[in-house]
Amino acid sequence: MTNVKNRLSVDEHVARILEIDSKIRVNTLKKAEYILAASEEYPDRQETIAKKLGMTQGTFAKWIAIGKNKLISDFQDNLPSAFSILYHIVVLHNKYEKHHGTGHGYGMTAKNIQDNIISQTSSYNDIDILIKCLDGWRPVFEQTRNILGRDVNLGVMEKNFAPSELQEKYPQLEIEGFGWFDLNESIADDNIGVRTKGTEDAPDLRNDLKVSGWDTSFIPPIINLLDGTYLDGRTRAKEMIKLGERWMPVIYAKLKEPDNQRAFGIVANKHTYAKRANKDDIVSALSQDVNDGICPRGHDKIMLRLIEVYLGNEFYTSENGRKNPMLQRIVNEVWEETSNPDEIVRNRERDEWITWLSKTKHNHDAPNTCLMMVGGNRPEQFFTRHILPAGIKGKTAKVILYVNVRTETKAKEAVTIFKREVDQLYTDMFKTVSKANLSVNGFDLKQPEETWEIVGIIPQIQNEQQQIAFTDYELVSYEEYMK
Repeated sequence: MTNVKNRLSVDEHVARILEIDSKIRVNTLKKAEYILAASEEYPDRQETIAKKLGMTQGTFAKWIAIGKNKLISDFQDNLPSAFSILYHIVVLHNKYEKHHGTGHGYGMTAKNIQDNIISQTSSYNDIDILIKCLDGWRPVFEQTRNILGRDVNLGVMEKNFAPSELQEKYPQLEIEGFGWFDLNESIADDNIGVRTKGTEDAPDLRNDLKVSGWDTSFIPPIINLLDGTYLDGRTRAKEMIKLGERWMPVIYAKLKEPDNQRAFGIVANKHTYAKRANKDDIVSALSQDVNDGICPRGHDKIMLRLIEVYLGNEFYTSENGRKNPMLQRIVNEVWEETSNPDEIVRNRERDEWITWLSKTKHNHDAPNTCLMMVGGNRPEQFFTRHILPAGIKGKTAKVILYVNVRTETKAKEAVTIFKREVDQLYTDMFKTVSKANLSVNGFDLKQPEETWEIVGIIPQIQNEQQQIAFTDYELVSYEEYMK
């Protein structure tokens, strides 16, 4: 590589970047101020304004909340620039008001800022931990509970797995002890960054739990003591919820290196109740590590993290003293996938998306409406099974879409292909009865302009807009999705 003299020093680069971040923050708050002003001047036209801005009403309301919050305005120089984090700080402020009385929200949130608990570098998760602690999330350490029709005693598991044994097995953790986890407090992280396909159904496990009860001879799921998130055991939790259970025995622990949570999730998936992590899972997790700045984007650095943190040699054994070629393949895929950093995608089974949809204002079982995953021959299926039957009745076929891919780019591509191919199928059908080919009783057949409609797309991409839509149970329009 040709040596070129640097034009800026490292400090000058940093100063320039921080200056831009400051401008983003100012513009974000200015946007909130303008949206608030518009909503107050035209209170009866908020829906119209939101639509013209390409926002859902829920997102529009959040901008208004940020604009109204005095604390956000007073401490704007000390806060992050991202819209989603600013709104989460508003939520924290309101939680303080609810728990400690009107007027206390400002002071208590301000103290977090003054103590540097909340700062310019705070993440969404940092604020979320404060909210969860305020909501009273606590580990439960009772000895015995009745689950699956049988009494389960934590003391039995403690005898089966001594603390020293657990610490040796999981050197990445600080083990607190066995306890009970309230599945009603379960956070729907869907194995993002650990399982590319989300937490998959396990009917055999479900049947085993139903017939035989909880087996105390296996190490139970592991819960992060700090915030109640899963470190391991999402599949068992999912099946326990399906069986109608509220409580599950767990190990409470802390990660010694919080940045390694994805890696621990991959490594931990090697027990009887877990489907072994595959290549795509490891590529997805490592790529997210690179995109998050946890791992530098270099072949050697990625390989080092794959071997030392993800224990790659345990997944793909060496051959004749040489590295398994699969390791290099993983590194190459991570390198390629991070060349244009993408947000990852939340994946779920169809029945889980149906449950999520039940909390929205949309009904996938409404007349002439269906829920469909894009990909494969879905355009042909939608055309023949929905558009044609609806057209015969003079109705418009409607569809709610979701994806089952790993990254934002692939998700948008899949949705684009679905829309293009459905439109093409309809156009091709009308070509056979077009003016050039056929005239019926002297009337030319013209293709209707609106023959089908995308009601919305499930917000699976982990960007700011779709994370908020997911939490608020709102679909995303095609136009919003493709931004």
